[in-house]
Parts: sequence; structure tokens; C-alpha cells
Amino acid sequence: MTRSLSFPRIGTTAMLFLATALLSMSIFTVDPSDALPDLQLSTSQISLEEGSVYIDEMVVINVTLINIGSDDLFNVSVGVYDDDPGDGGKLLCPEKRVDVGHYNFTLVNFTFKAKEEHRKVRTIWVAADVENEVNELNENNNIGTAQLRVMLRETMMFVLTVVGRGLLLTFSSLSLLALILYAVGYLLNRFFPEKEKEEEDEEVLVEASTSDASNEQEEIAAASAAVAAYKRGV
Repeated sequence: MTRSLSFPRIGTTAMLFLATALLSMSIFTVDPSDALPDLQLSTSQISLEEGSVYIDEMVVINVTLINIGSDDLFNVSVGVYDDDPGDGGKLLCPEKRVDVGHYNFTLVNFTFKAKEEHRKVRTIWVAADVENEVNELNENNNIGTAQLRVMLRETMMFVLTVVGRGLLLTFSSLSLLALILYAVGYLLNRFFPEKEKEEEDEEVLVEASTSDASNEQEEIAAASAAVAAYKRGV
């Protein structure tokens, strides 16, 4: 009688072991970046309440921070700088710490006083997580800029002064022109009226002589009439 050897069934056990191994590998090989936050900040997310201010006026900057990552952000720093913070830019006001939930956003505002050194058009930089304290999907999208114009109040005074001087010079020129016209008129009235007066005197003499001749003719006519009446009476 022939006996056959029997071996244990290992198919089911092997399959379970293989599935467990694959599951473990999939857990440990998942890209951890898939669960990282990603703070996004750009120029379009920065706005100034007033793009032009005078020295010693308050500048108000509104910033919208967006977390496009799948994990929350906690205690991330945000600051406003007078230049590129990566190239020696200095803070214009104390930085702030904020939390931003995943796939969410938050609003932050900063205020600082415009100073003499901020004159003319300046580029204001707003940056988050400058020291890279937070591990993010992208570390290169945390900065934006805005243009700010700071003016001297004397600039307006200068404009008013220039306008005032222009008006003064204009009126002075008009006054000078009026004086010249007056002088010319005076000279004309000084010399030409004498000639006109002579002409008027001549006209008066002519009129007087004409009147005298008319009177003489009337007297002659009256005398002739008297003589004729006398003759008729005789």
C-alpha cells in the first residue's frame, strides 16, 4: 500500500501575510507632504487703504492669508518690511502671529506711521514665515508687495505758492499794461484835444459870422421896407 506525503496548506496564510506587508508598506511610503499646510501670499492679496499719504499719517495695510494645504497652520509669523526681508529689509511695525485652517483664509491688518525716510514712491513688502519655522508644501509663495507714496505737506504749500505767485505776476502784468494804456491815453488827450479845440473855435467863428450876416440882411430888409412905406405915405 502506497502512502502519500501530506503538506500543510500555506496558501491562505501567505496571502494574509502578503496583504499585511503591502498595507504596511503603503502606510510608510505615503508622501508626508500630502498632509502639509501651504500658506499662500501674493501681491494681489495686499491692499492699502490709502495709496498716497503725507508724512506722519498712518498707513493701513490689509492682508489676506490663504492656506491651500490640507493641514492647519498655527502661530505663523507675518510682517511688513520696508524692503525685501531676505535682503536686509526692516520691519515697519511689530509682526503678528496667526492661525489659518486648511483650505481656509484669514485677514490681517497692519498700521504704521509714514516717516521722512519713506518719502516718494516706496515698495512695501509683506512676508509670512520668513524664518521657515513651518514646514509647508511650498516655501516660495509667502511674500508680496504693494506701492506706497509718501508726500511732504510742504509740497501742497509749494504748489499753492507757485500758483499764487503766478496770479500775482499776472495781475502785476495787467496792472502794468493798464498803466501803459493810461499813459498813452493821457498823451493823446494832452495833444490831440488842442487841435480839436482849434477846429471847434473855427466852427464857432464861422457860425458867428454867418449869424452876423443874417442879422445884417434882416436889418437892411427892414430899412428898405420902412423907406417904401414912407414913400407910399407921402
